[in-house]
Amino acid sequence: MKKPIFLLVIIIFTLSLSVSAFDNINWDSNRNDIIKSEASEPMLEDTEFLGFATTLFNKTIEKIYIFKEDKLVSVFYIISEDRKELEDYLTSYQEINALLTKDLGKPFYNDEDWEDERYKESPELALILGDVRYNTTWIKNNVITHTIYAKDLSINHIIFVNPLDSLRETQPSSTENHPDFDEI
Repeated sequence: MKKPIFLLVIIIFTLSLSVSAFDNINWDSNRNDIIKSEASEPMLEDTEFLGFATTLFNKTIEKIYIFKEDKLVSVFYIISEDRKELEDYLTSYQEINALLTKDLGKPFYNDEDWEDERYKESPELALILGDVRYNTTWIKNNVITHTIYAKDLSINHIIFVNPLDSLRETQPSSTENHPDFDEI
């Protein structure tokens, strides 16, 4: 009886560590720092990218680090799924959103972006046809965006993590546009 409880505690602990890792990235890291910090060898490596195969939320993922001038600028978690039913992709998205929300709190932004509402009553079909994109964003120490969309009948399920400073660089700094800008 102790063994199953111990395994459950380890799994929960591992999941909570992996979720918290989204908000605790060292943006001063270079390629060598990342290679040293990862448990496995890179499966993809060039001057701008380092990619590692790993797991997150009990799912196989590709963790891609993006560099500019050998400085870490972004991290992508590409969730690789081969589902039998289209609705399972949306279920997976919702499950991961729930885990992220539990750890990161209420999202700053949550949206369904419909390009064409012809299949709004069948969101899984709309997803595969590229008619809808689901996005959820949290702003903490980093900007964490969880998205699922399709292109060319291929579903892409990704978590993007970018430094908070990247938001400041891409958004107007006028208090007219956002009165609380300096507090973000």
